[in-house]
Amino acid sequence: MTSPRQMIKGDRRMFSSSDDSTMLKQIQGTHAPDGRDVDVRPILDIVEDVFRRAVPRTHHDALGAHHEADHVLDDKVSEAVLEGHGMLEALSFIIQKVSCEITCKCSGGGDAHGTTMSLLHMTSNYSWDAKIVISLAALAITYGEFWLVVHLIATHPLAKSVALLKQLPDLGEHSNALKSRFDALTSLITAMLDVTKRILEFRLLPHQYISPDQPPLAIAMTHIPTAAYWTIRSVVAYEKKHAEAYDNLIRLFDLPQHDNIRILKHLIYLKDDIQPLHQGSTKTRVHIETLRRKTTLLLISDLEVAHEEIMILDHIYRESRARPELHYEIVWVPIVDHSISWTDEHQHRFEQLQSMMSWHTLHHPRLLEPAAMRYIKEVWRFQKRMILVALDPQGKVACPNALHMMLIWGNIAFPFTAMKEESLWREETWRLELLVDSIDPHILDWIAQGKHICVYGGEDIDWIRRFTTITRQRARAAGIEMELVYVGKSNAKERIRKNISIIHNEQLSEYWTDPTSYWYFWTRLECMLYSKMQHGDDVERDRIMQEVMTILSYDGSDQGWATIWFGSAEMARSKGDNILECFSKYEEWEENARVNGFVPALRDYLLQLHTPHHCNRLILPGVEGGIPEKVVCAECGRPMEKYFMYRCCTD
Repeated sequence: MTSPRQMIKGDRRMFSSSDDSTMLKQIQGTHAPDGRDVDVRPILDIVEDVFRRAVPRTHHDALGAHHEADHVLDDKVSEAVLEGHGMLEALSFIIQKVSCEITCKCSGGGDAHGTTMSLLHMTSNYSWDAKIVISLAALAITYGEFWLVVHLIATHPLAKSVALLKQLPDLGEHSNALKSRFDALTSLITAMLDVTKRILEFRLLPHQYISPDQPPLAIAMTHIPTAAYWTIRSVVAYEKKHAEAYDNLIRLFDLPQHDNIRILKHLIYLKDDIQPLHQGSTKTRVHIETLRRKTTLLLISDLEVAHEEIMILDHIYRESRARPELHYEIVWVPIVDHSISWTDEHQHRFEQLQSMMSWHTLHHPRLLEPAAMRYIKEVWRFQKRMILVALDPQGKVACPNALHMMLIWGNIAFPFTAMKEESLWREETWRLELLVDSIDPHILDWIAQGKHICVYGGEDIDWIRRFTTITRQRARAAGIEMELVYVGKSNAKERIRKNISIIHNEQLSEYWTDPTSYWYFWTRLECMLYSKMQHGDDVERDRIMQEVMTILSYDGSDQGWATIWFGSAEMARSKGDNILECFSKYEEWEENARVNGFVPALRDYLLQLHTPHHCNRLILPGVEGGIPEKVVCAECGRPMEKYFMYRCCTD
C-alpha cells in the first residue's frame, strides 16, 4: 500500500506538466456548488472514529489513538452524533450512492482517474470539503463493515457466517505477521484525514479578517481542488487495490518476463520487508530472490495432506539435489480458510507438515496475498486436492498440475512441462516396470532373471490363502519359477496391515514392509489415469488407460485379483474367482502352457471363462475438472453409470 504522496508521484506520471492545467480545469469543471452550507465536521469525527476503532489495537498509535484516551474519543463521537444526526440523514443517500459507485467501478475494473472524476461529478453541488468527507464516509462504511465482521469471527456465529459468504479473512490471530500492511494502510488513512482537516480549516477561516482573494490564502485555495481530487482518488485506490492485484496477476502471466521474480512476488508475497519463505533443509528464512530463474513447482494444498504424499515427494526432491542438472525448487503454498480463527491446533498441524518438507515453504499461510489465493482457486482451480503448478524460469505456467507426472516418473519428468509429459507418454508402453516403477527393486531383478511374477491384491485373506497356495502348486507343475508380491488395496491401511501380518507369519508370498509403498502404488495408478485424461486420451484406443482402469476396477470390487507376468510385457490378468477357477482346471490348458508358454496359455483359458455378465466398479477420488462425463468399462467397452460416493474413512 502506498502513501498519498507516493501515489501522487507515481500516478501523476500519466499527466505531463503541460497537462496539469488541463487536469485542474477538468476537476474545476465538475464543481458547481448550489450554495448550501454543509457542516461536515461531525460526520468527519464519526468517520475518524470508525478508522480508529476498526484496525487492530497494536496499530492505533499511527492514527493518534491511545487506550487511555478512549473516553475522550467516546465523548467527541457522542457530540458528533448529536450534532450531525440531521446532516447525516440529509447526506445518507449521496454517501450510499458514492459507496456503491466506488464498489462497482473498482470491482468492475474501471480506471482510478475515471472513477474519481465520476465521484466529483456525483458530488458537484457540494463544497470541496464536503466532497472529501462524503467519499471518506463511503469508504468508512466498507472499511468498518469489514473489520466489524473480522473482530467478531471468533465469538459471533452470525459474523462467522457472513465472513464465510464474503470470504473475509481472520486477521486478529496473526496481525503481527501482517503489521507492514496494516502500517501502510494506516498511513494512507492518516494522510487522507490530515488533508481533509487542513481543507476544513481553510474553509472555516474568518473571512471578515482574512480575504480569500488575497495571497497567501488565495494561492492556498487554488490547491484545494487538486488536493480534493487526490484524496478522493486515494479512497478509490484503496477500494481498487485487491481487484487490481488480481488483474495484475492475470496480466503478468500473459506478458513475457525477464525472469520469474515479479510473478513469484505477486503470488507469494509482494513486499520486501520480510523474508517470506522457510527453507526446509537449513531451517532458515530466505527471500524469494533465491528462486530467481529456476523452474519452480508450487505445491498447493490445505493442511489436510497425507503424510505418504509428502514422504514420496520429499524422496524425489532429495534425489534431485544430488543431480545439478535438475535445476528446480519446490515451494509449499498452504491454502487456509481466512474466515476461520487460526488456533494452536492449526499452528501445530502447519508446523508438523512444514517439518516434513526439505523444500521451501511459505513462512506462514497468512502471508499469502489475497489476490493470489483468488487466482489459485479461480484460474488454477484448486479446491481440495493437492496440485503442483510448474512455473518455468520466466514464471510462465509450464504445467497446471505436474503432480501426476512427478509421482509417475519422478525426476525423469524434469522440467515438468506439459510437453515433457506428452513426450514421456509417447515413449511409454504397458509393462511391469511402469506398473511397479522402483517401489520394489526386487521385481526388476526378477525380470532380468527370467522369472514369472505375480502381482496380486485384495483384502479377503481367505481368498489370498487359497490363491497363493494354488498358484505355487501350478507353477511347480509347469516347471517355472514364480514370485508372488502382495500390493494390498487402496484406502485400507488397517486391513492391509493385518493381512501383511498373516502373509508374513504363514509365508504366503512376498510383501512390502513400508506402508507408504502401498499408498504409492495405488496413487501412481490414479495419476496415470488422470494424466492420460488431462491430455485427452481415449480409453477405447489407449492400451495403458485400459489396463490401469481394469486394475482400478478390480480394486473397487470385493474380490481379490491378480496379474501374471513373464518379462516386461507378457501378461495375463483376472478377478479373483476367475483366476482360481482357471488354476483349478490347469489340466485343461496344461498342454497349451507347455507348447506356447504359461502366460499365453493362461490368458487364452481366461478368455474361454469370460462371460458377458459382470459388474465392475471404478472408484476414483474427486479431482476438480479431471473426470470426464463419459467413462467406458475396461472389460466390455460400454459406458459406465456414474454415481456419487461420499466417503469418510479413518482406516
